[in-house]
Amino acid sequence: MRVEVPVRGHLRGGYIFAIKDTPDFSPVKPISSLLSTEEVISEELFELALWIAKYYCASLRDVFHVMLPSTIRKDSKHKEQLYVMRAKTREELSTVCALTQ
Repeated sequence: MRVEVPVRGHLRGGYIFAIKDTPDFSPVKPISSLLSTEEVISEELFELALWIAKYYCASLRDVFHVMLPSTIRKDSKHKEQLYVMRAKTREELSTVCALTQ
């Protein structure tokens, strides 16, 4: 799941992949907000990400950056593709172009 957590006075995005009964260090700050309520990455892909990180000596952050689409990582909208349509026919455009030369 994607979450927002306070880190050095700023809210940072992160991922929950395990829950412990007791923390390894203190003080532990609470999670600020949930950014997704569903599983972002399947267990099989997570195992693959762990293998990639270990094999290539990369951080999980870098591996997730490659594995997850930017719309999930940044919680942004899907990209839009815009089209431009001409308002005049080809003959009218060629006439206008010929007059301006």
